[in-house]
Amino acid sequence: MNLRHLASGIVAASVVLAAGAGAFAHPKPKPHARPAAPSVVKTIAAKKTVVFTVNAGQGAGNSGMNFDGYANGQMTVTVPTGWTVDVVFKNVGGLPHSVVFEPFKENMNSQNPLPAFKGAQSPSPVAGTAPGSGANFHFVANKAGKYRIICAYPGHAALGMWDVLMVKPGIKSASVKA
Repeated sequence: MNLRHLASGIVAASVVLAAGAGAFAHPKPKPHARPAAPSVVKTIAAKKTVVFTVNAGQGAGNSGMNFDGYANGQMTVTVPTGWTVDVVFKNVGGLPHSVVFEPFKENMNSQNPLPAFKGAQSPSPVAGTAPGSGANFHFVANKAGKYRIICAYPGHAALGMWDVLMVKPGIKSASVKA
């Protein structure tokens, strides 16, 4: 075998190995696309009521630790002060989840979450609601301010399963900003 054949063989082997290695390379991650702004609130002005649909664990956003695909405060729901908030809570994820509307504070992983308004939580918030289940509840958003929407199942809020509720005076309808 002469050197020319040996060199050609080495080059050919290198090309094959390089092409084969590409099959095992990790694909470049795609940037995480944020879901479109959700239509999770409905205003019933004549009744001074907001219907807020909360889907816990919707999709793969934040590894399933989300509300309506949003986490880490990405979604802000704004409601008028003094209005009733009818919550339609659905656990569409694969783990137990809950929802509590609590004062906006730093300690969002309390073992005893306290709702900001009377009745502003799903049943058994620390134990959570089983996947595929849900609950309806309501509360009156009777104090203007900034509040946190959290999953009170242990560890979930700390993993980013929280968003924001703003209660504002002088507005006539609810809105969602994501």
